[in-house]
Amino acid sequence: MKVLLVRHAESLGNAAGGDYSVKNADSLSPRGLAQAKALASCLESWDIDKVIVSPARRALQTVAPYLAATGKTAEVWPEIVEACWHEVREVPAEAWESQPASLPDDIAEHFYFRDDRAIRPAYPETFGTGLRRVHDALGMIEERFGGSEQTILIASHGFFIREMINLMLRRPFPEESHSDNCGMSLMTFGTEWNLAFCNRQYAEDPGES
Repeated sequence: MKVLLVRHAESLGNAAGGDYSVKNADSLSPRGLAQAKALASCLESWDIDKVIVSPARRALQTVAPYLAATGKTAEVWPEIVEACWHEVREVPAEAWESQPASLPDDIAEHFYFRDDRAIRPAYPETFGTGLRRVHDALGMIEERFGGSEQTILIASHGFFIREMINLMLRRPFPEESHSDNCGMSLMTFGTEWNLAFCNRQYAEDPGES
C-alpha cells in the first residue's frame, strides 16, 4: 500500500498571514485555486485507487479539479480535518465529538461522506482530542487497505499530516515539521510504514521515487 498525503492548497487565511476567520480559513485564495489545478495535472500521472479527503472546504476545493478531470469521487472522512495545532502536546483522548457537516453545492457531486454520515469534529477541541482522530484514521487506513497494492490519496492539513507521519513512523520524539500548501508526502506500508519522501512540491515527477 502507498499513501500519498497532500496538504490543501493556499487558503485565504494562509495568504492573509494568519487571519483565520471562518471565511478565510475555509476557502482557497486565487493562488490556491491555481495550485489545485496544477496539482490535478500532477496527480493524473499517479495510479490512484482511492481518494480520501477532509470535510473542510479548502481540502475539498484542493482535490475537486483532479476529481473533475478523472471522473473519480472522493470519500469524506471527518477524522482527517485539521488537528493538533496547539502549542502543548497531550496524550490521545479516549474519544472525539462530532457535529453536522455539509458539502459545498458547487462541487458536491465529486464527494460522498463515509457511511453516509455527514459529520465533522466539534470545536473547540484539545490537542489530545485531535490526536485521537489521527489514531482512529490510521487504524482505519491499515484495516481497510493494509496488505493491498493500492495507492491512497489523502487530502488533509498541515498539522494533521505531521502527526499522522509521526504516528506511522512511531517516532519516540515527534518531529515538528510542517507541510507547504500542496506539499506531498509518500508513505509505503508492507509490515511497517516507511517514508519515501516528505513535503515534495506537486510539480515534481512522482517517478523519481
